[in-house]
Amino acid sequence: MVSEPAPRHNDPAKKVVSLMKTSYPYLAVLFCFAAVYLVYMPGYMSNDSLSFFRGAQAEELTLYHTPIMAYLFRLGLVFSANQAGPFFLQSALLVGAFGFFAATVFKRREAAYAFVALATFFPAFFPIWGTLWKSVWFIGDATVALALTIMFWRTGRLWLLVPLSISMLVGQLVRFETAPIWAILIAVTIWRVLAQRRDAYISKHPLRSAAISGVMGLLLGISLYLICGIINRSLTTRNLYPIHTLQYFDLAGITARTGEVNLPDFVLDVNPDGVTAEEVASTYDNATVNSILRLMNNPDGAPVLFVRPDTLERASALSRVWRDAIFNHPKAYISHRLKFLWTFLGFDGKANYPYHRGVTKNNLGLVAQPSPAKAFAESYALFFAQSVRVTHLPISYVVISMFVGAGLIFMWIKGERDSLFIPVLVLACGYAHLAVMMLAAAAGSFRYSLWFVFCVTVATFLTSIRVADIIRKRPRSVSTQIP
Repeated sequence: MVSEPAPRHNDPAKKVVSLMKTSYPYLAVLFCFAAVYLVYMPGYMSNDSLSFFRGAQAEELTLYHTPIMAYLFRLGLVFSANQAGPFFLQSALLVGAFGFFAATVFKRREAAYAFVALATFFPAFFPIWGTLWKSVWFIGDATVALALTIMFWRTGRLWLLVPLSISMLVGQLVRFETAPIWAILIAVTIWRVLAQRRDAYISKHPLRSAAISGVMGLLLGISLYLICGIINRSLTTRNLYPIHTLQYFDLAGITARTGEVNLPDFVLDVNPDGVTAEEVASTYDNATVNSILRLMNNPDGAPVLFVRPDTLERASALSRVWRDAIFNHPKAYISHRLKFLWTFLGFDGKANYPYHRGVTKNNLGLVAQPSPAKAFAESYALFFAQSVRVTHLPISYVVISMFVGAGLIFMWIKGERDSLFIPVLVLACGYAHLAVMMLAAAAGSFRYSLWFVFCVTVATFLTSIRVADIIRKRPRSVSTQIP
């Protein structure tokens, strides 16, 4: 006797599709997109943004910033001669990603609308969304990747791995240091593949399955990093080895503490009068490498002439001196990084470059005309960044994540173990990136911790509404269907 097919409502893929049709926050997405775009139109631009714009107009690209940003700007410039086109694409990706995540995760439309509004207008975020920064592009892309991972976890549909892989590839190309995030998402997808069948391998060998997933995620994350490195080099004609900014920052910090000059020969050779430790120390700012970068761009009268490594030989020499300095002076290196972290995490109570205002002066004719909406948005940003401040200190979100942990424990005790997956995944992705930035960042700007802050905010929202559902004994606001 042939068994009857399972009812349609038992198909998890159909449940997810039905959920998205009923809960997608169309109005919230349209309103929030309009708010971001119309307030900041045609888009604010920093020096980095201007570099992307110049790269979009250039015939040849230099590997310093990620070259994909030039191509994204080129795509936007099809629609406008100024930054309005790229800003439109950035804003659409960002707010659309919020809507996609909300439709994937939330069962109640009210919760989905609230999430999109929070992600758009939260004071730590909204002022940043108005600037053409790769951090903003990255958050839009990574939010899509998170939603696709959650969708694959629920449905097991292998075709979802195609857009997920594309999203991870684009995200890695946008930001060099994001491989740990993709390693986590890859590990989750591999775990889900192992759980595909009723007699799944994962149920028979849970620890072995976890080890396989973790190792494969790590190896594929590293592979993605290496593949993107090859792509970046193929898209550019000149390589400035971007890691040199971190290396010079660390070398200056070590030199300032040891009194011993740690610089490669090709830098010493362009300083014919020699370089003293005091001169190197005078260029050092424990909060950012920008003081050194300014000397590179304007060397006249500089106490030390720093040189960008534009050949493999120079890059290798700089890397060798950097490694030797760290191993020979570990205490000085640790002291330097801890001092940087004090500022980066906001222990000093100061918001470090929390947002950008207007368009940096340039010779490209790019401007952003003032308007009452921009003035209000800047007042909003200024109030929270300078008066409240706690919203712009990464350490605040470390503390908040501890309360999120308490909420997750409460959910565990109440038997809501299937509700833990999404907030734990989001937190893990946030902390993975923060860990990399704590070791590899060379500037303490708030936007470099933005993904971590965003993830903690999302996890807090998810956990809070589920805890509220439990306390009020009402149906779940978050869809928690798992294999």
